[in-house]
Amino acid sequence: MGFFKTKEKFLIKKECEHCKKEFKIHNYRKDSARFCSQECFDKSRRIIKLCPTCNNNFTFPKYEKRKYCSLVCAYKGVQRGNCLSREVLENIKKDFTHLDIIEEYKVDAGSRWYFIDIFIKEISVCLEVDGQYWHCDERVYPPKYFHKQIRKTAQEIWDRDRNKENNLIQDGYIVLRIKEYDWLKDKQKTYLNIKEEIDEIYKNKINQTSG
Repeated sequence: MGFFKTKEKFLIKKECEHCKKEFKIHNYRKDSARFCSQECFDKSRRIIKLCPTCNNNFTFPKYEKRKYCSLVCAYKGVQRGNCLSREVLENIKKDFTHLDIIEEYKVDAGSRWYFIDIFIKEISVCLEVDGQYWHCDERVYPPKYFHKQIRKTAQEIWDRDRNKENNLIQDGYIVLRIKEYDWLKDKQKTYLNIKEEIDEIYKNKINQTSG
């Protein structure tokens, strides 16, 4: 018993850098010991943050310096600041005031959930605004181009977009697309085309309902 009491005298007290609790260590570790346990050491290397897109907390290593919880949320976050997406939304809201138009809508397509850039509820239209960079427009990027942020090749991104569109169509949604490449080339023509498509879909819906 006396041995352990004597041994205790040689221990010094330190404060854990993570949990701030007091712990005891041998004198030779006074400069190197920073945490009271392996658990506190592991937690100190990670950050808990609120994702600005989905508003859920997520944990990640400090060295990654992340802002979003996933690539999907990162893409949606970038889209929010996309001038093209905002411009398209404002034009559609102005021309279709009688329709419920929702930005960044989450739809259920079978066993999958998808974020839609612009959703027109009454006619089940999913309007996707495809930026050249984030969707690797085929007229700009070769199939083997590797997108560092998405961590996929251009071909894989095209396949992903195609699968998403097919799943939405199979579940009864109508998918329309505006591509940044076309918008930059001829904004007026590109918007007029999409406006006419929405008009036609709405008229068909009204006719089906009245008939």
